[in-house]
Amino acid sequence: MTDRTTSPADTAGLTALAGALALMPPRFHLGLEPGLGAVSLASLHDPANAVALMDRHLQQRGLDTVAWSKPSLPGQIAASLTVQGIAMHLLGSVLAGTLLHGMLLRAKAEDIHLDAIGPAFTVAITDAVVEVADRRAAPVDAFAEHWLDGHMRRLVDDLRAGRRVGEALLWGNVASAVAATFVFLDWWEPGCDAAALAAALLATGHPPLRDHAGLATVSVRGRTGLRSERRACCLLAKVPGGHLCPTCPLSSEAERIATTAQHVEHLFAVRSGEAAGPPPWAGPPN
Repeated sequence: MTDRTTSPADTAGLTALAGALALMPPRFHLGLEPGLGAVSLASLHDPANAVALMDRHLQQRGLDTVAWSKPSLPGQIAASLTVQGIAMHLLGSVLAGTLLHGMLLRAKAEDIHLDAIGPAFTVAITDAVVEVADRRAAPVDAFAEHWLDGHMRRLVDDLRAGRRVGEALLWGNVASAVAATFVFLDWWEPGCDAAALAAALLATGHPPLRDHAGLATVSVRGRTGLRSERRACCLLAKVPGGHLCPTCPLSSEAERIATTAQHVEHLFAVRSGEAAGPPPWAGPPN
């Protein structure tokens, strides 16, 4: 992969993509300027910065005052949910840009800015190379090299340097975020051929992402589409008053199917303008 200076066309492409993603739910929004509290992805290589971001995320979720059953739990949960939140938003934005708009971003870690806001993260990319991508044959290898083997693997390593937590747990969160994004895009834009592209991308990695998360199907309103499942819990189930994700292996298959169908129904409502934001049952515990 060659490095090159961002051109005016790239700047215009990044602005256009941010505008297009702004029409989708907030988890796909891409800022062009970081907020006051944002930190760069590169800065997380300093363990102190990594710990500060994880602690901020825990506090933003209202979990900093919980009476945990084990002293190690808050640190592990903070690391897990931080990786999951960043991967869900950052990779989601990039994948949506590629599949729906034919634009693949490449950005340096110092140009990717993150902030913990509530139970989620905001993402801003201030500079990037924008490559035209064939939406029917998305550049899986290029995406995997830059975003998975590059930024996500370094993120996992950086957070583990600040907190003692298993690598497989964090990498499972990356895999689950990728699978969940394809599920969302399959229901949001059925013509984007998410199933074939998801299968190709989940086959990448060492070990492959499919070792951590996989795809199945669910039928809603007469249409059969994707749903995802993960091999291990992200630890959200250990949060007092928390909820189980629609992919959680601690629930039965019937429960996962029913919960996924609920999420799809909410997505339909968002698509039609009858609802906004995440499902009310998926928010942080009170």
